Amino acid sequence: MMTICTFNARTLASEASIEDLMVQARKIRYDVIGLTETRRHRPLNATFDTGEELFLGTCDSRGDGGVGVLVNSNLAMNIDSFEQLTTRTFATAKMWINPGPDSLRRLRSNIQLR
Repeated sequence: MMTICTFNARTLASEASIEDLMVQARKIRYDVIGLTETRRHRPLNATFDTGEELFLGTCDSRGDGGVGVLVNSNLAMNIDSFEQLTTRTFATAKMWINPGPDSLRRLRSNIQLR
């Protein structure tokens, strides 16, 4: 079973807020967490010692919006790229998920906020 979550981050502009996100995320069993309202002015792609990967896009000029995704270590190696389409949408070019021993399928993530 795969666990996909969403989280309104309210801001991930500082290193402290990212550290807090990681602490909270590790308290739950997740595979992918879609992040909204990251409010970053610069993109960030980070790989942590645990193998988790964090991809963050940017907000608009007013500091609104911004999206990202946090991927657990068991799926992180399967992501080819992260592309922010707008300040409210993103896509992963390829994310391969193995739901069982004999089947492999491709998941394309498009998260849009309204």
